[in-house]
Amino acid sequence: MTIWEQQGLGEKKFFNGDEIGMTDLAFGWIAFWLEAMEEAAGVQVLEVNSFPRLQAWIKNFKEVPVIKENHPDKSRLLGYMKERREVHVKPATS
Repeated sequence: MTIWEQQGLGEKKFFNGDEIGMTDLAFGWIAFWLEAMEEAAGVQVLEVNSFPRLQAWIKNFKEVPVIKENHPDKSRLLGYMKERREVHVKPATS
């Protein structure tokens, strides 16, 4: 992710600068799926102090009006992630 931090975002609001572009749209799933994955698994993948530019990009991306109006439903996404986790993480049997 450091390449994203240093080379991709730098001091820019979005990958393309001040305007949302194709790269932002291509990586936009991260803004929503990552949060649901973290909550479903009970772990934090991106620490704010470690990836401040990526965290700022996620916040900026979510605030773009067309994205904000069409983002996936958080509760449904979280439910899906929890179901996937149950399928892939089976409890140990004794």
